[in-house]
Amino acid sequence: MAVLHQFDYIFAFGVIFAFLDAWNIGANDVANSFATSVSSRSLTLPQAMIIATFTEFLGAVLAGYVACATPSWTMGSPLTMCVRQWQFACRRHHPQQDHLDQLLRG
Repeated sequence: MAVLHQFDYIFAFGVIFAFLDAWNIGANDVANSFATSVSSRSLTLPQAMIIATFTEFLGAVLAGYVACATPSWTMGSPLTMCVRQWQFACRRHHPQQDHLDQLLRG
């Protein structure tokens, strides 16, 4: 297999943006879960940040694999997922058309 070093920068940008995206999703989760506690003054902002630091880290370490593996178990391949979405959309608009299964089966 050929190694294409001229495209390493694309991989690096992808890793950086994936990290930033995951960081932002985690920040949004924390904001959703702690906003009411902080705004009602049940917790101070530093207390919420300390609790969130530990809970987010432990959640990612202990349950991260399951969260990442679930889509592959439930959806299958991307092609299968696209076919299922197409089936759902067509049946939603044309429920009497049973020929969709025949078209998809071959």
